[in-house]
Amino acid sequence: MLELSDTGEAHTLTLENAVLTHATGKRGDAHAALRLPRPALDELIAETVTAAELVEAGWIEIEGDGARIGELFGLMDEPDPQ
Repeated sequence: MLELSDTGEAHTLTLENAVLTHATGKRGDAHAALRLPRPALDELIAETVTAAELVEAGWIEIEGDGARIGELFGLMDEPDPQ
């Protein structure tokens, strides 16, 4: 689950059969939750900061099995800047 702490938005991400989908809102069966403010998410997407740097600075909170979040991000392709 991805929660934006400053806007209150929550998105449940599901990876199944190599397809990543999301649903708006929280679901109780999520393996892990990643909480961060929207500007920190924007920085991650722009690759101007690493997740480790944000965790170290206290911008990211992880609840549940953090290894599952790392596994999910490890499966994603690099975005095409074009």
